[in-house]
Amino acid sequence: MDDNTCSFVEVIGGVTFIVNVKPAEKAKQTTEEFIKALITKESMALDADCA
Repeated sequence: MDDNTCSFVEVIGGVTFIVNVKPAEKAKQTTEEFIKALITKESMALDADCA
C-alpha cells in the first residue's frame, strides 16, 4: 500500500467495519477525520436502535 491509503478494522457493537480508502484530491477532511466521523455516526445510530 502507498502512503496515501488508510486501512483499518473497527468492531463496534458486534459489527466489524473494514475500511480501506484513498483520499480525494480536494477533500475537506482528512481520511482519518472522515472515517472517525462516519464510525461515530453509525455508532450513535446503533445505540439509538438498541435503546
